[in-house]
Amino acid sequence: MKLARQAAPDAVRRLIELLNSEDERVAAVACNSILDRALGKPKAVEEEKNDMEARLAAMTREQRLQYMRELLEPMRQHLSTASQRRRLSSQSAA
Repeated sequence: MKLARQAAPDAVRRLIELLNSEDERVAAVACNSILDRALGKPKAVEEEKNDMEARLAAMTREQRLQYMRELLEPMRQHLSTASQRRRLSSQSAA
């Protein structure tokens, strides 16, 4: 590790020399290496797609319908219970 740190200035100087290489691939790699060391490597760009959106897009129509039924079932139960309570409440008020 100590040896690598001692060689670092020479390595950076060599990268700087390679910036002017006639081979554009070499120059590009040198540029990227210097920028990565100077500014840090860029973070991978993640698609801004919502995970749910991607999951839904991967589902078949039948799978989406089943998923929708599963999501709606608790609401159906709640509405059914609320409706029964209202009926009982109106019957006892009469």
